[in-house]
Amino acid sequence: MVKDSSEYMNDESVASGHSVEVNNLRVTYVSGSNTVTPFSDISFSVEKGEFICIIGPSGAGKSTLLFSIAGLVDPSAGQVRIGGQVVDGPGGDRAVVFQDDAVFPWFTVERNVGYGPEVARWPKARRQQAIEEALSLVGLSDYRSFLPGQLSGGMRKRVDVARAFAAGPQNVLMDEPFGGLDAQTKESLQEAILEIWRTTGKTIIFVTHDLEEAAFLADRVIVLKKGGGLEIVPIDLPRPRTSSMRTEPALQGYRRLLGEMIRKAEDRKNVQ
Repeated sequence: MVKDSSEYMNDESVASGHSVEVNNLRVTYVSGSNTVTPFSDISFSVEKGEFICIIGPSGAGKSTLLFSIAGLVDPSAGQVRIGGQVVDGPGGDRAVVFQDDAVFPWFTVERNVGYGPEVARWPKARRQQAIEEALSLVGLSDYRSFLPGQLSGGMRKRVDVARAFAAGPQNVLMDEPFGGLDAQTKESLQEAILEIWRTTGKTIIFVTHDLEEAAFLADRVIVLKKGGGLEIVPIDLPRPRTSSMRTEPALQGYRRLLGEMIRKAEDRKNVQ
């Protein structure tokens, strides 16, 4: 069952600061006349402050897995724990950045960014401080009074990111957030999110189909297989990651490795 995505900021719980644990997770749902199980028996953990990317073949359940961690999809078996507590719905320890723009077109940038703290009824001073910090993080302090329609696609995505961080979560879950952007804007936002991550110390779990993006961003990459199973690839590249690293043999080697792993996962599914 997919829950109302607007609920994910409504919980005032304080972030635990512990790891995310996914234990024997399976999701099954009905699509038309078919029963679909994108994955089963998925288990892994994410430590506080890690940057994790999730990749996999089409239909492997990348977004479904992310939404299960968010509490927006109920698992059919297994469980997700955050800080030792079972996830049974959206909570204030998590925020989600979706692929499509989630900004309210009738709100200013400032009002959009402050939506979570406003819904959570934070005191005005605390709310304003969160807004100021989030706007500064994404470089939009001078655009607070703009409406989303006055901004480029890349700037609207920065509003989405700022709104997620303003809500004060420990865990930020991102579902192909830069997938619809041009290459130059995408690279700029990749570097921006790495700097925000470094500055805030948040845990980021990031779904992408872009293998170079995964290698550039992640501490570890989780490669999902269709129907179940996963492999985890540690990315042993120095930080901070810089634009010049994109063409270096080490990063391109990881991109090729991830591509081979996904092709094998596709071939295995086709044989079955």
